[in-house]
Amino acid sequence: MAHKFAFELTDAGAPNQYAIRLVDRKQIAALALAEGFAKPIPLEPLVVLFDEGSGELLPIDGFDDTTPRGRIAIKIMRDTYNDVLDQITAPRYQRRAS
Repeated sequence: MAHKFAFELTDAGAPNQYAIRLVDRKQIAALALAEGFAKPIPLEPLVVLFDEGSGELLPIDGFDDTTPRGRIAIKIMRDTYNDVLDQITAPRYQRRAS
């Protein structure tokens, strides 16, 4: 994809866990099509864990490049990683959705 994914970052309800939800239907449809889905798919938020010790983000479900949904999750992580990390590490009062 030529441009970054439009996403919303929310608290996932557990310590240091956040949900990344894509908000652009065209981008979601393009991801689904690229992975062989014939029609748009409901895309669940990608839940990540922020490891304060290493300063890294890790998907709660791990990395699985053997399934279409796993490859979509990897693409989302690759595209949003720095922006998500910036939002998580910013002071709470400065956080906002992209």
